[in-house]
Order: sequence, then structure tokens, then C-alpha cells
Amino acid sequence: ANRSEFPGIKGIFFDLCENFARIEENVLILEKTPDHLLYLTELREHFPDAPILNIVRDGRAVAESRARQNFLPEDQRSVEYSVLLWADHVHSANIALASDPRALQLRYEELLNDPDKTLRGVCDFLQLEYTEKLLYPDGSEEGLVELGTEHKNKIFKRLDPGLADGWKKILPEEAKAISENLAARELK
Repeated sequence: ANRSEFPGIKGIFFDLCENFARIEENVLILEKTPDHLLYLTELREHFPDAPILNIVRDGRAVAESRARQNFLPEDQRSVEYSVLLWADHVHSANIALASDPRALQLRYEELLNDPDKTLRGVCDFLQLEYTEKLLYPDGSEEGLVELGTEHKNKIFKRLDPGLADGWKKILPEEAKAISENLAARELK
């Protein structure tokens, strides 16, 4: 693929991926934009051999988290909006990845509750060597946080199983019921 085939942002994204792959011998590009789940079929066409790891967080936790994101417009922080958006992304990913042998889906809560087993499975899937250092990051890892994104430094913290169910203590019962009603299929 070359940039002339893809105008605008899409072209820039593909150029970045290709340039990283040329510069680094063993490059692993991690990209976590939730909206890209809506374009998995297209991404797979352009990156047929790339492994896709889809980590799905509980939709109620997503709704609780989005409610606290002051940079979002107020109407995009509602439980209804957040859960429906989450359900749409999960549904799209489920369809696109259902029969994809180069895709692995896991629940974020699995990662938090059993990080050793889950990370071993992820490393096997990505054909990477597992090391216990993955469980205990110390901040010395290069290239994990790009310049200007210091707010992402949480990746250097140890996985906290308490985060798996934190939303249960915070999200009001009415919001839980709304979430479960709007996204019952995807919450299973």
C-alpha cells in the first residue's frame, strides 16, 4: 500500500505503520483507538498478517469512566450514550473477528484478575517471549509512552485487580439497570 491510495488521516496512519515497520526490524505497533474497531475489516485487508488483540472492558465500567471525562461533551458522558457506543464497538468487533485466526479477544477484567495467565496467553498469541517484568513494569521500558502523552504513564503501574469491579461501587443502580437493558447481549 502507498499513501496515494489513501487520502487524509487514513493515509497518514498507513504511512506511519509502514515507516515503523521499515525502521525497526521487530516492530510491534500497538494502537488503541476504540473507533478503529468499526474498521477492522478494512484494516485486515491492508494488514492481512497483523495480529489483532482486542481487549474489551465491561461496558458499565466504560460508562462510569466516560461520565468522569470532562473533555467530552456532556451529552457523550451519559450512561445511555456511553453504553450504546460501547455495545456498537463490541458488536462490530465480534462480527469482524469471529472467524479471524489472527485475532484474539479477551476481557480486561480477565487481565486484571489473572494477569500472569492472561499475559502468557497474549505473549503466545503475539509470538513474544513472556517475562515477569510484564507484570511489574518499572518505567525503564523504551517507546511505551510517546512524547506529549505523559498522562498515559499509568502503564507503568502494576495491574490492580480492584479496578475490575470498581464501577460496581460507583455506578448508581439505575445506571447499572440501564446499561444491562441496553447492552445485555454484549455484556455476556
